[in-house]
Amino acid sequence: MMKKLTDEEIKKFSERPNVKKVEVEKFLTKMKTYSGVPSAIEILVANAKSDKWNNETIEAALDGILSAGDLKLRDLVVEQTIK
Repeated sequence: MMKKLTDEEIKKFSERPNVKKVEVEKFLTKMKTYSGVPSAIEILVANAKSDKWNNETIEAALDGILSAGDLKLRDLVVEQTIK
């Protein structure tokens, strides 16, 4: 299960440079309805393709997913990326 992000958390991701603010806000606001990280990523990919999101928008939404998901999984992703 994914946690609901606060307005401040959503704002942190949606106000990054070159991010499609409205798209990220809409996506992350629905976070609690997603069954988990894999489901949220599938929805992210579908939205990004259909609405032609830029890389910055995709990264902001993905960071939001990881923030709302299982923190152990998030830490593992970060750890594997740094190696």
